[in-house]
Amino acid sequence: MSHLRLLMGGFILLAHSAGEPSLVADDLKAAAAKITITPPVGRQLWGLASRSGPSTGTLDPLFARILVLRSGSTSLAIVAMDLGRTFDVEQMAEARAQIKLESGIEHVIFAASHTHNGPTPLNKKYFQPGTDRWETKALGDIVRAVGEAGRRLVSCRIASGKGSSSIGHNRQDPVGGLWTNEIRFSTFPTDPIVQILRVETLAGEPITVLVNYAAHPVVLDSDDSTQYSADFPGVMAETVEKNLPGSPVCLFIQGACGDINSRYVGQYFSFEKGPGVYGVLVREMRQLGRELGHEVLRVLKGLQAMPQTDSHLAVQNEEMVFRARWDLAQLKAQNAVPTYHQWVTEGRPIGFPAEELKVFITTAVINRQVAILTMPGEAFVEFQLSFRNRLPGLDTILAGYSNGYVGYIPTIRIAARDGVVYGANAWPTILEVGAGERIVDRGVIAVHRMLGRLKDQPDPAGLTVPGDGLK
Repeated sequence: MSHLRLLMGGFILLAHSAGEPSLVADDLKAAAAKITITPPVGRQLWGLASRSGPSTGTLDPLFARILVLRSGSTSLAIVAMDLGRTFDVEQMAEARAQIKLESGIEHVIFAASHTHNGPTPLNKKYFQPGTDRWETKALGDIVRAVGEAGRRLVSCRIASGKGSSSIGHNRQDPVGGLWTNEIRFSTFPTDPIVQILRVETLAGEPITVLVNYAAHPVVLDSDDSTQYSADFPGVMAETVEKNLPGSPVCLFIQGACGDINSRYVGQYFSFEKGPGVYGVLVREMRQLGRELGHEVLRVLKGLQAMPQTDSHLAVQNEEMVFRARWDLAQLKAQNAVPTYHQWVTEGRPIGFPAEELKVFITTAVINRQVAILTMPGEAFVEFQLSFRNRLPGLDTILAGYSNGYVGYIPTIRIAARDGVVYGANAWPTILEVGAGERIVDRGVIAVHRMLGRLKDQPDPAGLTVPGDGLK
């Protein structure tokens, strides 16, 4: 049975003088939840294709960690899951509708950590009649947990800041392409920034810590590693939760790690000697998780939440349509091996993508301080850097593997350069070139609009320009 843990601060009664701002109905409120979503043993693992068998056990439990925010009539749930990818679009749409109906929470971001030791979700259309699927149970538990958190919201304040970590490195050599830099040599581009958001009660009690960082959780990605595990993000979250008062929920939001590996990679032999390769990998995985967790704790000590005087929560959902990356008719005529756009069986890639693909993205702004953009796949790290650099003065969170999965999302620059194995010019890249740039553009525009920086009509003084005859 799933374990449900809801965290909330007690209601605070404050006396205000006539000149002091008082709490109003539109103040920012929050609550958090944490539930297990570990499926029964025997499901196919996401990740390394050479692992031909199903899962054989559980190394550490898999969780869905949830943050619910509300300000006035706007509400948002962020669901961070220890999975290789999110559930399929149809299942998530049904869950969103149920959450809105039962809890009144109108927006939900589903985000996967991309652990390669989580189960492979099967799309609903491939469910066999009468089967008891773990995906259905996990989503049902998530819906209930979001609802419970939504009924226990308390006034909150937020603090955000940045740390730095080197546990991720770029796995593509700038000259040789992929596979020439899979073993721990630091190359670029990378993004060392650890973006941290702390949500606390008005009394300063922690509710949630949200951590955004870009690095593939592939320390355990080996033939020998066949147990469920959240990899290093799970250890990071556990380290933070155990070392803060009140054991708040710590959400890990994976960033744009399409070309970023963890420092240790399970597919390659470890330099460290130990009792078997798998035993070494577990130790390395926990080392990286604790390293990232301690950096988060260090930054949290210096964060100070600002008094809540102008709470603000804005969310925009948008559906974008892209062409397929490849000439599918030609590839089918050549009997090309299909991509893994769909997972028809328990974990092995099969099937061609559609000629047009719909992508669901969410942009959110919290307290005019934090901007969030989702990307539904393995976005390359330059998109994360671009999103931050184009929104100076804001703390930015690019949430990869969110609200769907459409394979790799490389930059135009990398697509023009890379032609090896996977990445920019191989089957797991199924969106047309330039799709990632367009998604970031839409996110940046949405943020500026939410902040009131873009106008819906021209300035009155500019309607008539002297001498040009135009009105």
